[in-house]
Amino acid sequence: YNNMNYNKLNSVLKEFNEITGISIDTDTIPADHLETAIHQLQCICNAYKEKYDKTYFLQSIIKNQLSAADICRQASTFHISIDSPLALYLIETKRTLDDTVLTVLKYLYADQIGTYLVPISDTRIILLHPYKDTLPYQEQISEITHTLVDTLNTEALVSVKVACGPPSEQLTELHESYEQALTTLNIGKRFH
Repeated sequence: YNNMNYNKLNSVLKEFNEITGISIDTDTIPADHLETAIHQLQCICNAYKEKYDKTYFLQSIIKNQLSAADICRQASTFHISIDSPLALYLIETKRTLDDTVLTVLKYLYADQIGTYLVPISDTRIILLHPYKDTLPYQEQISEITHTLVDTLNTEALVSVKVACGPPSEQLTELHESYEQALTTLNIGKRFH
């Protein structure tokens, strides 16, 4: 039983070291505290992953849970440009998002740098897509919106509604774009 606990502890310590770069001396942990130490280290690893996960970071921006200073500081960690213009597409399905929808969306935009998929709820996902000044914004969003609706209808066999917020010139503006896209989606549903 103790060998199993020590093996588990060593596994958690290895993971802890890989994600934080911090090494901990296990010789000072008494045998009767091994389970508690393992549990606490697993909690720290999970919290660290959550804090330093790109999707969680983007969700936090969209939900307005980070200050501008935190956004600027953490964006470099994830190699996300703070001042790249992004269009926000809010995609809503009638049923719970499944792997098929996610696979189709990833396939559609897999080769495009600076494109991110950010789940918001069981039925909503956001596509953050770079836009270029060379084409009018309305043309770009119309093309992408039609592509999203048509592809998800035919490939994933899912009916979706898509709303787009105004372009965000900086990462810190994503929350405002999301709020406007959400309002647009709700108005669209009300008036069919």
